[in-house]
Amino acid sequence: MGSLFKLMELIKGDPVPFAMTYTLGNIVAICSSCFISGPKGQAKKMFKGHRLLATLIYLGTLILTLTTVFAPGVPHRIFLVLLCIVAQFCALAWYTLSFIPFAREAVANCCKNYCCRNCKFEV
Repeated sequence: MGSLFKLMELIKGDPVPFAMTYTLGNIVAICSSCFISGPKGQAKKMFKGHRLLATLIYLGTLILTLTTVFAPGVPHRIFLVLLCIVAQFCALAWYTLSFIPFAREAVANCCKNYCCRNCKFEV
């Protein structure tokens, strides 16, 4: 319920409360998985070759969101913060799918089939 009120503040023009809560929640989620497998084990899993790009994008969106929130005088800050939050969500979803065998390929194929079902390509 508290997130809903923070979302209302975002819509009214104050992106700081929602973005901070959302981003800190994601950081806490990463830390909670460190509790399960240990910090070293978690770092090894996060930076494995097949999920390295997803990890870097996810961590980059966390940093970009916080930077956008706290940077003074950013034009269209509300729009940029919303864009960062959507990118953060997508990056987290893609990162999470990297832990399930063949999940990213399945989702990519579903998206490709959905978006391109009316496309007529000839090879």
